Amino acid sequence: MGIHAGRYQAIPMSTPMSVRILSARAEASLTQTQLAQRVGVNRSAVAQWERAHGGTNPSMAHLTQIADITGVGFEWLATGRGTARARRPRKAPRKPSEQACNDLEAQCLQWFRRVPSHKQPLALQLLTQLARPS
Repeated sequence: MGIHAGRYQAIPMSTPMSVRILSARAEASLTQTQLAQRVGVNRSAVAQWERAHGGTNPSMAHLTQIADITGVGFEWLATGRGTARARRPRKAPRKPSEQACNDLEAQCLQWFRRVPSHKQPLALQLLTQLARPS
C-alpha cells in the first residue's frame, strides 16, 4: 500500500488509474463536466478515463492538468505511488486571459482549444475581423 494523505489512505497502490482520477475529481468537488471544461476535453473523455474496464487513459498532458486542477500528486495519479494530496486544488485558471466572463465566452474558449494549433491564428484573425466596427 502506498503512502497517501487524507482520505486517500484507503486507496491501495494497486488501484487502477480510473479510480484514482475519479477519487481526485470527487475530492476536489468537481463534476465530470467541470473537470472536462478545465482540461479542455469533452465530458465523455472524463467518463472514459474513469471507466474501470474498457476505458482509456488520459495523455500525459491531460494527466498533468488533472493533477494540477485537483491538487493531487502527479506520481500518485499516474502510478499510485507517492503522496496523493500534493496541495490545495487550484480554484481559478492560471492566467486572467483564460477566465471566461460568461457561458458564451467559456464555450468560445472551449471550442478555440479544440482548433488545431496551426489553425488558431486563422481563428483569431476571424474574431479580430468580426470585432471591428462596421
